[in-house]
Amino acid sequence: MTPYEINVALHYHSHVDDFSHQGAPIWDETAKWFLDNGLLVMRFHEDPAYPRIYDPTPKLHAYVEMLCETPLPVQKWIRPNEPTRLPAH
Repeated sequence: MTPYEINVALHYHSHVDDFSHQGAPIWDETAKWFLDNGLLVMRFHEDPAYPRIYDPTPKLHAYVEMLCETPLPVQKWIRPNEPTRLPAH
C-alpha cells in the first residue's frame, strides 16, 4: 500500500466528506482498487454538483484499525565481523 493509499484509507476512516485530492492523476486507479477490494462503496447523490460519494465499509475500518495496531519495527544490533547465524532447519 502506498502512502497515498494510506492517506485515502485514513481519510475515509475518520471523515464524512469525500477525499479532497480526487484530482490527483492516481485517484481513478486508487478509487478503483478501494472499490474492487471492498474498502469503499460508491453511492450517487441526487444533487448533480455531487455526482459521487464514497462511503467506507466495515472492512476499511477494520483495515485501518489493524494498521494502527501494527507495532513499530525494532532494530537488532550485530557485530559486523560475525557471520549471521541462520536458524537450523
